[in-house]
Amino acid sequence: LAKREAFLVANGRSAPARTASFRELAELWLTEVENTLRPATKRSYRAAVNEIIETFGQSNVGDLRLPEIHAWLTRKAKEKARTAGILKSVFSLILQFGVLRGACHTNPL
Repeated sequence: LAKREAFLVANGRSAPARTASFRELAELWLTEVENTLRPATKRSYRAAVNEIIETFGQSNVGDLRLPEIHAWLTRKAKEKARTAGILKSVFSLILQFGVLRGACHTNPL
């Protein structure tokens, strides 16, 4: 629990993990990595983050589970397989960032 409470973010602010929404985590992740990305990658990642946030933005990071993520990705893959691949990659990167920051214990992807 103490580790979850820490939820340190890139700019030194902190927020309790129990109240950290996926939107908050995704925005923090994007802020941290965007200066390392080429313009086309930055646009692609921003679009993916926006699309993921539409569905999971209000979810508590620690409450996200593989079955719901997998079902969503499966629906996206039926629309466009390449886009689903990018969404999965970005989703996983954000969740890994959350693990490293103590916002969640594991990355379900």
